[in-house]
Amino acid sequence: MIDSMLLIAHRGGSGEAPENTLTAFELAFRSQADGVEADVRLTADGVPVIIHDARLDRVARRPGRVSEMAYADLPELHVDSWRDLNFPSERPPRLDEVVRWSADNRVLLRLHCKGPEGEITNLVRLTTRVLWGVGDGAAPAEVMASSPAALSAVRVTHPGVRTGLVVSDRVTDPVSRAIAARAEWVHLPWAAITDAIVQRSHEASVAVDAWTVNDIATARAMDCLGVDSIETDFPVAIREAMNEAL
Repeated sequence: MIDSMLLIAHRGGSGEAPENTLTAFELAFRSQADGVEADVRLTADGVPVIIHDARLDRVARRPGRVSEMAYADLPELHVDSWRDLNFPSERPPRLDEVVRWSADNRVLLRLHCKGPEGEITNLVRLTTRVLWGVGDGAAPAEVMASSPAALSAVRVTHPGVRTGLVVSDRVTDPVSRAIAARAEWVHLPWAAITDAIVQRSHEASVAVDAWTVNDIATARAMDCLGVDSIETDFPVAIREAMNEAL
């Protein structure tokens, strides 16, 4: 049944609100999304911040890299005014702010750690420490990364944390990589997911997440394959379509 498949708001639902903002997370929460996905990067002064791109050009319409700026100097995000959306301007939220929001509202939070390969392990560890330091482990959260080594390292410091391996459609045998990383989830582009992948994942007690699913037909197809969750830019629209299908 499609109602058993989790609906996760991708970047808080970037098709319906400014991506990776507290406003977007609140909208997803009110639309009865089962959780939110957020991207984490490090600023020059070591602050984990919620932002997708390495550069500020698209999201803030100014040059510069997140990793080369102190958090206090990050600009407000551009809120896609071309969509005629009536949203206030916001600066990228800090990770600790989002974790506190997640813990207070008991919202599933999937944190996708992004950055250069050599820095991912440190960022994953820091993200995990924030989860337990700020949220006292109360935030229902999962740490995601494309690095199996980084996720395996978390098992040493925080063996109880849930982890998800992010895999591109170019990776052969994604299930084996997830198993080697001891991840609870494997996150795949929806077009790369097959019945065989879902079956093998479930046999290994690894759940399957599909991204990015932006129409109800694809959501139904993922449900038929037995996918455990989908990430979407349109949580409000997809939730409404799911409810109508029940």
